[in-house]
Amino acid sequence: MHVCVSLVVDWGMNKEELKKSLFDAIQRLENDGLVDYHFRECYLLKEDTDPTFFFELISNFSTEARNVVTKMGKTLNQSLVDFVEMMDCCMKLKGCAASIGACRISAVCSNLHQAVENNSKKECLQALNNIKHELKELRSRLNVVLEDEHKLISGVG
Repeated sequence: MHVCVSLVVDWGMNKEELKKSLFDAIQRLENDGLVDYHFRECYLLKEDTDPTFFFELISNFSTEARNVVTKMGKTLNQSLVDFVEMMDCCMKLKGCAASIGACRISAVCSNLHQAVENNSKKECLQALNNIKHELKELRSRLNVVLEDEHKLISGVG
């Protein structure tokens, strides 16, 4: 999963309007069940650390999730599946998702965990497809948040 941030700037929005737009987007993510309260907490941490903290956190999550899902796919494409490797990947992705409050990703990782415990390649493939679907949905929705965040970091508005 690669997060691509558009650099199209709405010059008509001031900083307060950008913040409101950002909080509204975060609220929609929460309302739709894609993220939980922890996501908002991560956003608020940037004020205590540095202005780019949240942007970097989400970008790092996206990169790590993409790498783990790729590794899962390669593992499942082997004739003999290494279920220990699959469990490691599952736990890594679930931890990454939990660290930003991506609760739906965590939930589908629980399904993968069960499939791995069942030593079922078929169930693992189905769970991996569900993970990919959820990551795609989350990525498209995170782009809106990251666009506004990028504008705030850049001092636009």
